[in-house]
Amino acid sequence: MLPTIMTPCATALALGLAAGLAAVTTAAQSGARYRCDSTGGERGVCISASGGNYTTKDCDGKCGASRAFKCASDWDCSLAGVCDASSGKCACDAWATGSDCSYINFKPVDPAQMGYVDPHESSWGGNAVFAADDKWHLYMAEIACAKGSSATRCGLGGWGSNSQVAHAVADSPAGPYAHVELTLPREHHNPTLKVSPVDGSWNIYSIKATSGPIVTSASTDEGKTWTDVSPGVEVSAFQNPGPVLFKNGSMAMFYRDSADLPQPTCSQESIGVQYCANRTAFCKGGRNPIFKHTAEDPSIFIDKRGNWHMLVNALPGGCVPKFQQGGHAWSKDGVEWSEPRTGAYNTTVVFTNGTPFTCSRRERPQMILDSTGTPLAMTSGVTGCPAFGVYKGGGDCFTLVQLVQQ
Repeated sequence: MLPTIMTPCATALALGLAAGLAAVTTAAQSGARYRCDSTGGERGVCISASGGNYTTKDCDGKCGASRAFKCASDWDCSLAGVCDASSGKCACDAWATGSDCSYINFKPVDPAQMGYVDPHESSWGGNAVFAADDKWHLYMAEIACAKGSSATRCGLGGWGSNSQVAHAVADSPAGPYAHVELTLPREHHNPTLKVSPVDGSWNIYSIKATSGPIVTSASTDEGKTWTDVSPGVEVSAFQNPGPVLFKNGSMAMFYRDSADLPQPTCSQESIGVQYCANRTAFCKGGRNPIFKHTAEDPSIFIDKRGNWHMLVNALPGGCVPKFQQGGHAWSKDGVEWSEPRTGAYNTTVVFTNGTPFTCSRRERPQMILDSTGTPLAMTSGVTGCPAFGVYKGGGDCFTLVQLVQQ
């Protein structure tokens, strides 16, 4: 297991043992090319490149012979369920769904609990933890308007210089969250909050400025005070942090970079990983890419059986349209990963009254967990949604929190 990796020699050994994932095939059919998981089944990743646009579909009938899905092991159930080999069917954990358990099993959204929709500032995703005051504490990327401006909710376009980390609280993990204070100043973006299993400290990992490095700030009193708020302790030269903190004090840092990915692909953005001696140590070495599909915004959690799950934006950069951009990859040890299920979540949510609500982008996925590690809700940054209340629509953005089934 990765938590034992603490020395450069051990890190190198673990990286050397990481084998390549399933071969990715390319096929041509009806004038379009498809890239698929070599299993050719429902869980395969499929990208169609046609006319400059990229779409994702289940691979059955598109990349090799169509077949009825049957599992042979829990891996075939995306490690989010248990395989009954005699029937070939998966029994999914409550938060997962689909015949292979690769999709996120969401609850309908209560319009009164949309997450964080502040009347003054736009926002772009974050994560929340439960504290001793019986409140949920959300730390999110809040995108302020330009300094000196009297405008409100100025949108995603200003993230590069005006993104800051704000703190909000709620009685429920779904919200609604109310703004409390500013935690990290402008030019801190993509925050990820992690609680140390060693000392219980709260640790925010974020991008300094627009392209890194990754920096961290810590609190030992559940967010009342923070160390190193500006610029933060540098822990990685990369960006889009996806940290995992281990019980032995070490850390794995998943991140966004670029790689020579197999064609067709709509972006060369990729996910890599480094190993770090502790939660504030500078991370060295690493491996990129960990799988062959383009992605960004990695967020990792470990389930009750010790299996690893990664949520990503699987259609970053120039990938359009983005309606199926939610990715879910899985691993037994955090080293060898599946190709991600593209479309594990999409840009449409359904309200409790049955009405659909569709945005153009849904990125920065992070799972809110309870004290046992059970998924409760997924946060994400959304934009291009229908206007409502203080949300203006168009380029305005907010932090959506959607409960999952339990």
